[in-house]
Amino acid sequence: MRLQRSAAAVTTPLLCLLTLAVSLAAPAGASTARARLTPTPRAGYQFSPPIEEFSPYQPEKFCRKTVEPGVKRFERLLTSTYSGTAIVSDLRPCASDTSEHYDGRAVDWGVDYRKPSQRADGKAMLQWLFATDAFGNRDAMFRRLGLMYIIWNHRIWGSWDQRWEHYSCKGVTACHVDHMHFSFGWAGAEAKTSYFSHRVSAPVGYPPHRRTHRRH
Repeated sequence: MRLQRSAAAVTTPLLCLLTLAVSLAAPAGASTARARLTPTPRAGYQFSPPIEEFSPYQPEKFCRKTVEPGVKRFERLLTSTYSGTAIVSDLRPCASDTSEHYDGRAVDWGVDYRKPSQRADGKAMLQWLFATDAFGNRDAMFRRLGLMYIIWNHRIWGSWDQRWEHYSCKGVTACHVDHMHFSFGWAGAEAKTSYFSHRVSAPVGYPPHRRTHRRH
């Protein structure tokens, strides 16, 4: 009997230690699992090595009344991939300044850099856009979508120099802290680039348009 009590006395503390170890390990594992939940978009197509050059800079020159088809599809990609986020602006009435919001080629995605979960979503999206693909094409999805530039949290990344630079501004919204801005070249806006059409597109010029009186 004395031996049995000794065995029980030894076994019970061991069980307690094992239980404690499992309980301590669980939160770390759960945290790791949560960290992996930030998704990245799925292209839904197996691309081949050819890819677009970077979109030329094509600033807005006229006004339109509809959002371009490539922009609409990109909006659906954003909100379907990152649940709980929203498109906060796309088409706007023309004004005296220059903005691709006026010709249907720009979208503002509501990811606030100050909010950790939305910041994680934004960073995951940027990582996907600027990743090098299996064929060695850098910034692959940015190019296949036909994007022209991105602005977020006081910084701008443009197709003209392919790097992040400081964006001069004042205020949370003007500095794009509370949202991420995307502007498309005309090829991407019209859904003619390889992300949309599965065929590599050369740059597309401005479509035929009428001069539009701007509001001053």
